[in-house]
Order: sequence, then C-alpha cells, then structure tokens
Amino acid sequence: MANKFDPGSYSVAIRKTVEDGETYFEARVAELPDLLVYSETAASAHEEMLDVIRGARGAACEEGHSFPPPASMQPH
Repeated sequence: MANKFDPGSYSVAIRKTVEDGETYFEARVAELPDLLVYSETAASAHEEMLDVIRGARGAACEEGHSFPPPASMQPH
C-alpha cells in the first residue's frame, strides 16, 4: 500500500508581520523555501500553505519532477 501524501508533515512556520500598518501572518516551509503565503490569521495562513504544498506537489508530479520529502523523512 502506498504512503498517503500528508502536507501537514512539512515544517510550516508562521510569523506575524506588519507591512504598511497592516498585520499579516506569513507562512513558510523549511523544506520548500520558494513557497510563501500571507494571510489575515495564523490559522488561515497555515491552511492556505497546506493547499499550496498540495498544489506544488501535484504540479511536480505532473511534470515528472521529484518533490522534497518532509524533514522528518529525510536522512540525517
């Protein structure tokens, strides 16, 4: 049985930031440094990032590219 893909296994970091007087929450992924999401709440930033991870993996698979595994699955 194949392992089910779990975007929640990636190292998502949420940081509160203020730009031009507006407060936002920034989500980044350690294993996928090119991904970045801004949202109005920490929870929505996290959920949006999980969707972005799913989309990025789907695009990589469609194009025949490898996709980095979560840090917890990488050799140490």
